[in-house]
Amino acid sequence: MRVKALSHLAVNARDLDAWEEFATAVLGLAPVRDGDRLKLRLDERSYRFDVRAAAEDAPAWLGWEVATASDLLECRIALEEDGITVERGTAAEIADREVIDLLRFTDPDGLRHEVCLGASVAAEPVAFSRPGVGFVTGDLGLGHVALGVTDLAKAVDFFCGVLGFRVTDVMPEAFCFLRCNERHHSAALMRWQRPELHHVLLQALDLEQVGRSLDEAMKRGLVTKTLGRHAIDDLVSFYARTPSGWEMEIGFGGMRVGPDWAVRRVGRPFSSWGHRAVAT
Repeated sequence: MRVKALSHLAVNARDLDAWEEFATAVLGLAPVRDGDRLKLRLDERSYRFDVRAAAEDAPAWLGWEVATASDLLECRIALEEDGITVERGTAAEIADREVIDLLRFTDPDGLRHEVCLGASVAAEPVAFSRPGVGFVTGDLGLGHVALGVTDLAKAVDFFCGVLGFRVTDVMPEAFCFLRCNERHHSAALMRWQRPELHHVLLQALDLEQVGRSLDEAMKRGLVTKTLGRHAIDDLVSFYARTPSGWEMEIGFGGMRVGPDWAVRRVGRPFSSWGHRAVAT
């Protein structure tokens, strides 16, 4: 595989104060505020979320990572062969992202991506705003991202044929779950009326942490889907609305898949129980 994990997510946000409160109270993080930028750490990395003040709420870019310089070059060649315009990050951008090198490009639906080599490890241990917080990251990356795409087949061809993902499960003409490591999926693609960032998963170390986050989200009227279990990957989770409008899924458990995994055709419901929509 070319891409090995979802490294980080950069988002533009109108209200950094709301993001700081959401990250602290609901997610249990200890955000680092630097002027018009908010960095959220989950682990030893310098950041996993990069929230930047802007006039409009919107995803800025998805950050993917590769293991070696050869993998980065392979990504560039595959992108260019697919007719995608690729730009190497400037010295200022590389310093800003705290990486060794990066490529940036736009996918067929207009969403910006960056593939980076050598994400930064922080000098200080990660801190949290309450006890018992921790996330499943490491080789599995940040979590997963769910994207609405206008042409599902074209998007799958791009992620698999160009970036090196593999199909885990598929609902023909509707959804496709793609992996780039042992996590059941690092990208979930859904046919949608317009391109959009639907949600991002954070996988907690235990169910207690999910429950505490659920309580805090409920106090603030942010829960969009109740606690439930996904049938496709065995994840117990709930969904909350972020200050930028898209959802954060906070869950525990989840399936890992190996190289011999056989693609499955799946149907609805995706959840064996729960995950009921909450009117907001």
